[in-house]
Amino acid sequence: MRNLVRSSLFFASLGVVFGAQSVQVTSGTLSVALPNSAPWTTIGASRQPMRWEFRVHNWSGNWPESIIMPGGVAPEALYSTAPNNVGAVENNFLMDTLATSPYILSCCATPTHSDMLIRVQRDIANTRYTFEIWDATGTYYAENDIHIVSYGSQNWHGQSVRLAAGEQIAFARWFSSVVPLGTQVPLIGVTGDLLDYEFEGNLTDSSGHGLTLTGGTAAYVATPTYPPLCN
Repeated sequence: MRNLVRSSLFFASLGVVFGAQSVQVTSGTLSVALPNSAPWTTIGASRQPMRWEFRVHNWSGNWPESIIMPGGVAPEALYSTAPNNVGAVENNFLMDTLATSPYILSCCATPTHSDMLIRVQRDIANTRYTFEIWDATGTYYAENDIHIVSYGSQNWHGQSVRLAAGEQIAFARWFSSVVPLGTQVPLIGVTGDLLDYEFEGNLTDSSGHGLTLTGGTAAYVATPTYPPLCN
C-alpha cells in the first residue's frame, strides 16, 4: 500500500472545455438498477478489469460524504474518512474483498482543491484496486492501491448506480479496461463502454446500454474551465 503525492504541470492538457455542463442533484437521489442481462450478469468475474472516472467540483468544506454510487456498484462510495481525507471502494458495500479501503490523506481542503479528477481501477493483472486523484488545474496528484483478497459475486444484476445530492459532477464513466497509473483522466473525447454520464443537460447514459438516471431533481451548471498550462 502506498500514498504518493506529486506536483506537476501538464502542457495544454487541461485547456478550455467549451459548452461543458455539470449536474447537481438538488433533491432526492438519482438512480438506475443494472438489468438482468449481459454484461452485468458476469461483470464481477475474477478475470474482468474495470475502471471508473469522475470529475467532481464545488463542494463546500470537507470532501463530500458520498459522491456517486453510494450503495450499489463498486466502487460504491467515494467518501470522507476525516476532514480533507478521501477514501474509495468502501468495504461495507464491496463486491470484492480488500485488505482495507484505499484512501488519500489531506488532499481535498477547499478552496485549495475544490475541483478533482478521480480514477478507481479494478486491476486484475496485479490483484489490486488503485485510487488516483488529480486537481483539475493540473497542480496536484496522489495515488493509493490496495490488494484484492478475494473476488465477490460475478452477477451484479439489481445493483444500483446512484447519484446523491450535494457537489457538482461533470462526468461519471465506467470502462471494462484499465490504464497505467498516472495516465491523465481525459476531460472530453472518451466514452465509457459500460456506463457513461456526461451530464450535458441530461441524465442519459451515452455508453449504449440505456441506463438513464431517474428519481431525483437535477440542475445543470457550467463546468469550470482553466487556461492551458505549460511545463
